[in-house]
Amino acid sequence: GETVQELANLQLEGVLNEYNVSLLPSSLVACAAVINAVDSMDICSAEQLQEMESNFHALLQTDASISFNDIRIRLYESISCDESSSPHL
Repeated sequence: GETVQELANLQLEGVLNEYNVSLLPSSLVACAAVINAVDSMDICSAEQLQEMESNFHALLQTDASISFNDIRIRLYESISCDESSSPHL
């Protein structure tokens, strides 16, 4: 199967050129990709994922009001949407 790193890289490649993602702290986007990758591998409970998010915010000293959820959804969309479709603004 794919590794956490491969799954995270796949998501990050999809959003590298998105302007609204580029405005976010890159460390948060990277962590969100890791959380998505771990989530998709079903190796953690929802509580553990939540704890991971809190730990990332504390470690990175980032604004806890920036929702990992929003970033995670955007990352998921970047890999699930058809590349030929027009960007949704």
